[in-house]
Amino acid sequence: MEELQLPMDQALQTLDADALMRFQRLQTAAVSAVTERFYAVHSAAYERFGETGRDACRSDLAFHLEFLRPVLQFGMLKSMVDYLRWLNQVLAARGIPTQHLPQSLDWLAGFFAEHLPPNEGSVVAAAVHAGQSGLGCPRAYGISHCPVVNDLGAAEFNASSPDRQTYPFGVC
Repeated sequence: MEELQLPMDQALQTLDADALMRFQRLQTAAVSAVTERFYAVHSAAYERFGETGRDACRSDLAFHLEFLRPVLQFGMLKSMVDYLRWLNQVLAARGIPTQHLPQSLDWLAGFFAEHLPPNEGSVVAAAVHAGQSGLGCPRAYGISHCPVVNDLGAAEFNASSPDRQTYPFGVC
């Protein structure tokens, strides 16, 4: 697969200390809101995971936000892109639709755009979308496929882990 070229030198706006605190205070609410939205939209695909799946979804979304923080604080995009590429591989290997990753990111961006002052919400949304670009995905929800950056070993993993569908890590 062709290596994706990222705008790592792209000038990303950052949040000041007060805005970063507002972002952090909203993280739990964002994770809850996006988890509920995710399960409302995709309930048929994920009900087999039960409450453990919801917990895994919340955990995944919280990790998304942890990797977003350095982008918002320092403009450092690479760690977030590396994380998203890795997670995309995990999702693909576990049979989770990879388009759900950029969708969850879009919903997180939308949550913060709605709940932060406009200038701060737009910084968060831009940072999320910059990270998303590292997946080679369109930034808006509605895509049919998000490419796996490196699926080496996915077939072997699937063959050796027939019960992977019952393991909810990497649900969202």
